[in-house]
Amino acid sequence: MSHTEQYPILIKANDGATSAGALKVTVYEKRERLMRAARMLALYWMLALLSLPIFVAHWLLVPGFFIAGPVMAWLRYRVVERKDQVTGQCPVDKNDVTIPLEPSVRLPFWTYCPLCAAPLQLIEHTAP
Repeated sequence: MSHTEQYPILIKANDGATSAGALKVTVYEKRERLMRAARMLALYWMLALLSLPIFVAHWLLVPGFFIAGPVMAWLRYRVVERKDQVTGQCPVDKNDVTIPLEPSVRLPFWTYCPLCAAPLQLIEHTAP
């Protein structure tokens, strides 16, 4: 089953001010990664079957979905962890913020404060 972990992170403003935060990450175990990949493969192959009766377009859709199924399943299987959100204090207005992240985010990452719209950079915290 998947579990969540938290890592320290730095939230840096444009003017150089920083504050500490926590990065919440969901980590997938091998069995769950296999199940997620199998669901993706089943979805694309079901789309290939459903596109069979579509006149003329099925010549492109069926092979496309059939080939895309294993490719997308492999990409889904390779996802070991997903970055969910960052919680911390905005270095500009000093309010507590929660910044949702897309699963494909890689750090360092620029975003905006959801409260004051100040540009913020999320940086992995390395111990000195």
